[in-house]
Amino acid sequence: MNQPFNEFVGSSAAMQRVYDTILKVAQTDANVLILGENGTGKELVARALHRNSARNKEVFLSVDMGSISESLFESELFGHVKGAFTDAALDRPGVSKWPRLGRFSWMR
Repeated sequence: MNQPFNEFVGSSAAMQRVYDTILKVAQTDANVLILGENGTGKELVARALHRNSARNKEVFLSVDMGSISESLFESELFGHVKGAFTDAALDRPGVSKWPRLGRFSWMR
């Protein structure tokens, strides 16, 4: 586990640019949107960003958005108050409000 990108496959110049970008961005507090087709390694990139960041001791949460309906996306991310919709029986904070959450990753 000493190698920061041991889950990745590839050592080409293009992949080296990906690794360099991950290391550069991981040192910031920026929000990051990772786009790509299914199976291209978006979650690997998100985990590498987290592992190389100052928040690496905090929780990393990955959510498969394919399993959440579009109508519940906003509620999952930002939370809701009791009565906001039919099944909202209690106030519920969204994932973005969870304490001690280092990073979270939404996969679609």
